[in-house]
Amino acid sequence: MNLATANQYPDRHREYYLPAWLRVVAIIGFTARGIIYLMVGGLALGAALGERQSAPGSKRVMRELAAWPLGKVLLSLLCVGWVFYALWRVVQSLDDVDRCGKTLKGWSTRAGQLINGLVSLGLAWGAVEMMAGRPEKGGGVRTWTARALNEPLGRWLAAAAGVGVLFWSAFNVSKAWRGRMVDELDARKLTPLWHWRLRLLGRVGESTRSLVFAVSAVFLCLAALDFNAREARGLGGALNALAAAPYGRAVLAAAGGGLLAYGAYQIAIARYRQIGRQ
Repeated sequence: MNLATANQYPDRHREYYLPAWLRVVAIIGFTARGIIYLMVGGLALGAALGERQSAPGSKRVMRELAAWPLGKVLLSLLCVGWVFYALWRVVQSLDDVDRCGKTLKGWSTRAGQLINGLVSLGLAWGAVEMMAGRPEKGGGVRTWTARALNEPLGRWLAAAAGVGVLFWSAFNVSKAWRGRMVDELDARKLTPLWHWRLRLLGRVGESTRSLVFAVSAVFLCLAALDFNAREARGLGGALNALAAAPYGRAVLAAAGGGLLAYGAYQIAIARYRQIGRQ
């Protein structure tokens, strides 16, 4: 018998029968995920307003956080949260908590959940190495792109990865504006007004995040086509590319605000997502 069994209600509400510890793991994980996006979005907004020179990616945010008073303590707590998020995504994918099914769409959704978990685990590992004082050995988008380009067929695999992220971004924007994201919220805990507010927050946040990753994917495709890993850019690089575009400050401010919305939505999910029986 699976960990998760669900009852389908007429209002599309699902109630998951999961162990209490797993619900706690998911809640902490979503909160930690929301915090990192709040920080990236806030610092990007600061760059748009002229408070700093450039927008940061996740690694730079971790470095700046570690330099704060008690920063390593805060980073340690976030690291635990990212590990918990990874654990939740692995269980969610392998046990099919969301009842995605065994169709092509279902398997692709579950694969995305698993990849999300692995990315979060990589983020946590990077934080551990940073706190341990180990010198950075790369691991960013450019480093991984350079490694791929040195492998047989690596150029085409990198290009395929970029195209895949572009399709993923388009799917996520479509999903957000069709209101599918709201299906995961527990309507019993929300008034109609707050349901509408969170739907708007999720739409803006998910669309912005997806579009920023789409910019990163375009640079990955260009790096593969030009056989030049230096053209690849991660989250911070994509934000700074937007800042260099016409009306760049306004575009960067919009992107920073959207990432703030995504971070806030993740924290709202920690409180209102349908995770286990209450």
